[in-house]
Parts: sequence; C-alpha cells; structure tokens
Amino acid sequence: MEDVVTYSKVASSVITALSFMFGAYVYFSNTRRERIKNTLSYYESFSDSVFPDILKLSKSYPGVLSEETVSEIFVDAERLQEVVLILNRFERLSLGINLTAYDFKTISKVGGKTIISSFDKFHLFIQKRRESNESAWCESEALYKKLKKYRSVN
Repeated sequence: MEDVVTYSKVASSVITALSFMFGAYVYFSNTRRERIKNTLSYYESFSDSVFPDILKLSKSYPGVLSEETVSEIFVDAERLQEVVLILNRFERLSLGINLTAYDFKTISKVGGKTIISSFDKFHLFIQKRRESNESAWCESEALYKKLKKYRSVN
C-alpha cells in the first residue's frame, strides 16, 4: 500500500512538473510571437515616418556624409534639425531592440541592411555630435554593431 502512495506522489510530481514546463513553453512562445508582431508593426510606422526624410536628405547629400557636408549641416539649423530627428527615431527603435521590447532577428530581416547603411551614412555626423555629447545615439551604435556582426555570420 505504501508503494502505491509513493508511486502516486511521484506521478503527481512528474505531471505537475510537466504541466509547469508546458505552461512556460506556451508563455514564452506567445511572448516571442507577440514581440515579433509588435516589431513588424513598429517598424512599419517607423519606416513610414523616417524613410521619406532620409530620401529627401539624400537628394541634397547623396551617399555617406563627408566631413565637409557634416560641417555644412551643423551650420544650417533646418538641416541640423532634420538629421537629429532622423537619428532620434533610429535611437528609439534601437532602444526598443536593445531592451528586447522588439525582436532583433525580425528587425535584422526586415530592416537590418537599411539600419546599417543609414548608420554608415550618418557616422561622421554622429562623431561630430559626440564632441559635445559623448552618449549621442549610443543605442543606435550598439544595434549597428550587433547587426553587422549578426549579418556577417548569417
């Protein structure tokens, strides 16, 4: 009789553990799926707001910004504000990715190349801005480095 009680306790413990593991699996699967959906949704609104501004700026300044171009932008208050606004939007996106509010792999697939090329374009501008603000767009730089590394491996 004691063996039956012991087996019942063991069986009940195993079933409880399996139920817990299954519940955790379902929770994490749903959380990941939701994070992917949120990433896609945010990236769509992000790209709708930032890419027209980048295209407009690229008409005036095609390619990677040179030191001369960066100096021109810094003395043109309107252009300066445009570039800062673009970079601030990238910073918000980067912060969401770096804090895992948004999914890194998803952003790498849908916008990794664009994020990398945009950071390359504005790299000298960011360096100049960091002369007065060391932490300017540091989340964007962290995401840029992570994307470069991830995309070179995959």
